[in-house]
Amino acid sequence: MARQTEADRERRARVINADAEPRASKKLAEAAHEMAKEPAAPQLQLLRAVVAVAAEKNSTLVLPFPVEPLRFLERAQQALPQPPDSGTGRAEAGETRRSGGARTGQD
Repeated sequence: MARQTEADRERRARVINADAEPRASKKLAEAAHEMAKEPAAPQLQLLRAVVAVAAEKNSTLVLPFPVEPLRFLERAQQALPQPPDSGTGRAEAGETRRSGGARTGQD
């Protein structure tokens, strides 16, 4: 008798899970559509998830870092005007730099 009741419960649970699956998929699709409207939404969602995990357990989290911001910074750096080349940019041994120019330390 107990086995029959247990089997009925498991069967009902599977039916409920199967019915919930399409609804969950639709909700996820709607959420993805809404998040696509705002570029910062995925990052905010990720931060929310990190905060939730950090609140539950005190553990180390390894997070992927997107490469796109690094590429953006690299392009921005390359777009900046470069200063004119002024030789090596450092004084030779025994020399000091002053506003009037370089002079040797032997003066």
